[in-house]
Amino acid sequence: MPSDLTSLDALVASPFGRLARLLEGFAPGAAPIDLSLGEPRAPLPDFVTPILASHAGEFSRYPPIKGLPELRGAIAAWMGAALPESRKQDRSRDAGAAP
Repeated sequence: MPSDLTSLDALVASPFGRLARLLEGFAPGAAPIDLSLGEPRAPLPDFVTPILASHAGEFSRYPPIKGLPELRGAIAAWMGAALPESRKQDRSRDAGAAP
């Protein structure tokens, strides 16, 4: 390993290295602690699995950064109904004006 990488490693400690030092002396193998909140435990409804399977090919790429137009429209409609002031701000941003 080149010496400049060794020097850099000394300056920037990896969080994983720090965690390894903190865990020294603790044997692995204890049951994990479930820290999730609201994790669903019910089975999926019957209609969900075929829909996911029919769109499996779409999971191999990232969605558009701005989101799908259908999703953006649904969010805008909900926000317009729930927060009428948001409609004014959205129009000013789309027009290029400062909010």
